[in-house]
Amino acid sequence: MPTPDDWSAAVAAGLVDRAGAERLAAFFAARERAEFAGDAEAVRFVRGFHDVFLAIGVAILVFGVGFAAMLAAGIPVGTIVPAVAAWGLAEVFARRRRLVLPSIVLAAAFTAAVGLTVATLYALGLDLATAGSSDLPADWSEGGIGIAGAAGSIAGALAFFARFRLPFALGAAALSAVVLVLVALVWWGAGDNVFSLATLATGLAVFAAAMAFDLQDPGRSGLGSDNAFWLHLVAAPVIVYAAIGLFGIESRFDLGLEDALVVVGIVVVLGLVALAVDRRALLVAGLGYLGFAIGRLIAATELTSETIVAATLVVLGILMVALGSGWQPARRGVLRLLPAGLRARLPPVHPA
Repeated sequence: MPTPDDWSAAVAAGLVDRAGAERLAAFFAARERAEFAGDAEAVRFVRGFHDVFLAIGVAILVFGVGFAAMLAAGIPVGTIVPAVAAWGLAEVFARRRRLVLPSIVLAAAFTAAVGLTVATLYALGLDLATAGSSDLPADWSEGGIGIAGAAGSIAGALAFFARFRLPFALGAAALSAVVLVLVALVWWGAGDNVFSLATLATGLAVFAAAMAFDLQDPGRSGLGSDNAFWLHLVAAPVIVYAAIGLFGIESRFDLGLEDALVVVGIVVVLGLVALAVDRRALLVAGLGYLGFAIGRLIAATELTSETIVAATLVVLGILMVALGSGWQPARRGVLRLLPAGLRARLPPVHPA
């Protein structure tokens, strides 16, 4: 679809007047929404391989500029320069040309560069402030640097989002906030239960933010829907990881039979929520755990290891294909169980 710059150029060339350009832009936007009307999670990353090629070039350029700056001036110049370069390129590719995939690469680069810059400045300041002192615990500086870096990443991602309105940047800010909480919990030596509860609360907070966007736009026709998509993508794995931790399951690679049943139960609950809010992204987070749980349950039949792997893949594939093809009918059944007021605020069920 033509970008705002394309319409401005057409008006400037005298091919169409301003009013006509606005009507055409609205027409093409309506057609694009209609094209994806049956899919509430339609997300477009590329318009062609040109975007992929450009995104690779942008990534190489930002990394190369940062590496060159690091060799020439060391840190923190080596982290500040790529942040500046990423922001400058974003003015062209994110703000003017509206290219999604290159913009995502630039948002990730800027967020990481700002986080590294803040962490580096914090470390340098800490060295100056505590020179010759041994009063601080040995791990104090490491935890502080991690928290500073995560806080810097949050600030960088939010600044990118405020300027360019790229939904991915909001997801990057949420992910950085999760990292900040995890680093803080590890640094303070939180117990297992406290760690899992705090992590679960963080995941639920991100999920609540995603739902705030979704509930404002049940038709999923605005930018808020894309914001919610990235927030859901961050929230889901955090919620699954924390919920499994609360049940005392330490590793998905070594599940007992009871643990496997618990994992299946958690993923089923997550699947019901995903159906209710029409967000397949929520289920993606549980697929890894579900695969190991299915494998453990099949292993109870004392089959060979190769047969267990094959059977696990077949069962998991069947479940995904069945749910994917029957998503709308399954949603219809789940929505019938919800109060009418809540149903009215959720996306409608589209024909299969």
